[in-house]
Amino acid sequence: MHDPIKYREIMTRLIAMSKDEVETDNGRALCAEAFRCAPPEIKEKVSAFMEEIGLIPKTPSAIDDQGNGYYSLEQIARSTGSTVEEVRRGAAALSLRHPELSTPAGVTLHLLN
Repeated sequence: MHDPIKYREIMTRLIAMSKDEVETDNGRALCAEAFRCAPPEIKEKVSAFMEEIGLIPKTPSAIDDQGNGYYSLEQIARSTGSTVEEVRRGAAALSLRHPELSTPAGVTLHLLN
């Protein structure tokens, strides 16, 4: 959900951080929160850029009944150069902070591969 005030506050914090600080679990969580609060046009540009440079896989590993894509931990690890465990920890931290971003209970996923 777009929240311009929160987006501006988070971006100010991120800009003040060093590269090493941004690459911590806390820094990544702030980046995810900034993306969540960003205006739609910024979300579209960031998503397109991340896909272009390979940070987001082009094809999800599964979809739900509504056609929403889901990426496996392995896919994300490969595309970000992380380990599966790092991705798992980051996903767990993110879902604790933002349970609404987690896969809802009862969702049926259909594997694409």
